[in-house]
Amino acid sequence: MSRAWLLTPRGEAALAVVRIEGADAGEALARLGVAPPAAAWPTVSMLAIGALRETVVVVACAGGYEVSLHGNPFLVDAVLVECGGASPPAPSSLRDEILESASLAPSRVGLVVCLAQLRLLPTLACDLHEATAADLAARCDQALEAGDSLRRWFRPARVVLRGPTNAGKSTLFNLLVGRERARTGPDRGLTRDPVEEAVVLATVPAVLVDTAGEPGEVGDDLASRALLAGRAEQAEAALVVDVCSAIDVGSAARAGVRVWTHADRGTPQGARKGEPVLDLLSAGPVEIAALGRFLAEALGGAEPPATTVAWVTLRQRELLLTAQAALGRGDALSVAEVGRRLLEP
Repeated sequence: MSRAWLLTPRGEAALAVVRIEGADAGEALARLGVAPPAAAWPTVSMLAIGALRETVVVVACAGGYEVSLHGNPFLVDAVLVECGGASPPAPSSLRDEILESASLAPSRVGLVVCLAQLRLLPTLACDLHEATAADLAARCDQALEAGDSLRRWFRPARVVLRGPTNAGKSTLFNLLVGRERARTGPDRGLTRDPVEEAVVLATVPAVLVDTAGEPGEVGDDLASRALLAGRAEQAEAALVVDVCSAIDVGSAARAGVRVWTHADRGTPQGARKGEPVLDLLSAGPVEIAALGRFLAEALGGAEPPATTVAWVTLRQRELLLTAQAALGRGDALSVAEVGRRLLEP
């Protein structure tokens, strides 16, 4: 009999690797429509399960094979079942759900919060089960508030850079990303469509967005569409950062969160205390780290609020809202049930 299991973490990912072992491993591959490789050299094949079709890479190894494929959970589970592995069950307890969230946490703080909750679950569940209605109502409010305050460590905020053409937005974007992601150069209007990349600002996960230059810079139709796309990004952003050039006398009139560039060409006349002033040509890790902390503070702070427990999963939120509704009805049995469900297998 063959057996199969997943070598890579579960969740939506670009790639998954499934290990297939056993005397029938070759037959298991054949059921997928994949010819077993004759040697320890990668072969590319077309996998087929029912109506599913997927290009996979297969490598022969000691005792079996490794199959690399797209990491969509539905596809991975279908391969596991077909090759003798059990499909991973849906989370059956709050502990399982928190572990699932921890594996996908986009920041170190998010991971720490998830793991800290595992330690607190038994005590918390007993507290909820035995609490009076008034105590439980207060705990629900506190937990929901804590969850909202911690959401940005699990759902990255969109941070949009805006400013005139050649203010240095794309260069600043690349410095924060850590690679040449956006086009830069002396020509005007190089950025047309918004460019985005996932980053971590101090400890806070974010999606950084570079946009086209502001109105009045260029006037063709393509530029107009680029400006409209940039405005749409600003409307959806958690934080809009004005990139101001030290040599632009109009920059001082800008309000909100500002970052100054071109410090090598002059001293900004309108910079407020604490606003970053950068020489983009010589900015190094220290300056970029300081800029990350500045933007994280603008998002609400780089440190999580002091809280005993944070509610972050959908099931946790549903349990709390159920408890609140039960309290509103005076339904004590339903409230106690919420506490019991926190520990159910």
